[in-house]
Amino acid sequence: MKIGLVGYFGNQNVGDEAILQAMISQCKKYHEPISIAVFTDAPEITKEKYDVIVFSRKKLTHLVAGVNYCDIIVFAGGSLFQDQTSILNMFYYTGVAQLCRIYRKKVIFYAQGFDRLKHFISRRLLKRAILLANRVSVRDYQSREYLVNELKVKKNIRFVMDSAFFLQPYQKDNQYKGYVGINIMAGQLTNSYLKLLVDFQKATNVDLIFIPFNPADMASYYILKKKLNIDILEEENPSVLMGNIKQMDFFIGQRYHSLVFSASARTPFVYLGKGDKGTGFSKMVKQICIGNENVNKNILINAYKEKVVHKNVLSCTMEDMEKESVPELIGNVLVKFF
Repeated sequence: MKIGLVGYFGNQNVGDEAILQAMISQCKKYHEPISIAVFTDAPEITKEKYDVIVFSRKKLTHLVAGVNYCDIIVFAGGSLFQDQTSILNMFYYTGVAQLCRIYRKKVIFYAQGFDRLKHFISRRLLKRAILLANRVSVRDYQSREYLVNELKVKKNIRFVMDSAFFLQPYQKDNQYKGYVGINIMAGQLTNSYLKLLVDFQKATNVDLIFIPFNPADMASYYILKKKLNIDILEEENPSVLMGNIKQMDFFIGQRYHSLVFSASARTPFVYLGKGDKGTGFSKMVKQICIGNENVNKNILINAYKEKVVHKNVLSCTMEDMEKESVPELIGNVLVKFF
């Protein structure tokens, strides 16, 4: 069997690389011989890192050749179908889905996150693409609710945990034991959040460490460095980074996969933001959200003081989610349905 993995791969984004690493690992557990092809922006790097067949995701000839090569195309997690950054994302990914159907390939939308779409044409494109897919699963309950209740998609939408959850944390030492990790996206460090973090460190006297999940996040680190006593942890290997976060007492994050890594490591967290996917995920695993409208230092300080309670809640919730996900893991889907 030849499986193609489509996603935002090869762009130095830790979350997307975690998805890719986990998907390759899950697919290799499939009991029949399997060949894995990846559509990526960095073919040479991806090939060397994962030992897979590669196709450039931006070259039409590569897309056609790759789709023609594969038996099944898996849209491998993430928020691929979104128009927040650009409506061109919708045309690209729905176009790839249409190409797959032209070549009569099976299509799986796997562990997808769906935010509210801004444009009418985006909603039309998404509904059509979902109807083309042989199987659709979402990574959070909010995405399923959006598809079913708002977009009125007539399809069986299943739940499966984000692929990054199935990485195995690699813990080399206890260097970051007792730390509080922080991830803030570039351009999202408001004055309210900055004051919140300054007050938090003054009140708790904790060791803070900034973790960029994308090179662009460094802009936030340089701002924080001027106001806080904060170190930085730059780690490209997702398994090692997850192992580092596992040592920490607490996490304060913005990027979706910073929250996923924290939850997977069973490190309690607070989400700073009010985006659909961050809010939806935080509520799903029963952790605290602090949006722009309720920036209160006591919420963050109390969450840290009650971190053991939040950790226990997180662990129990994650255990239930793992059980619910088992039937939809990609290996099980391949065995049962293909």
